[in-house]
Amino acid sequence: MKEIAESDRRLALAYETVQMIGDEQVGRAAHAFRSALWKLSDYARGLVDVDAAEWEKSYKKYRISRDEFNSAIRHDLGIAGRGYQRNAAGISSRPPTVG
Repeated sequence: MKEIAESDRRLALAYETVQMIGDEQVGRAAHAFRSALWKLSDYARGLVDVDAAEWEKSYKKYRISRDEFNSAIRHDLGIAGRGYQRNAAGISSRPPTVG
């Protein structure tokens, strides 16, 4: 839990920096990415009950939002293309073990 708390602190600092210097598209993408990440964090901490199907759905949303965030940053920096997209079909997460 200590590591998760430290990670949350670092994420908050990075998020605020991105909101200050990124354009509107980057800001929206950062918000979606952070929200998806928090949802997975809540599941991992056991704060929200989740079954394997919901975990998989949320994990896919996290991966898509991460790719969209990276694309927004590339666009804001004037780098052509979407860059490497990690949300390839067929890649799944390992849902948490219940019990």
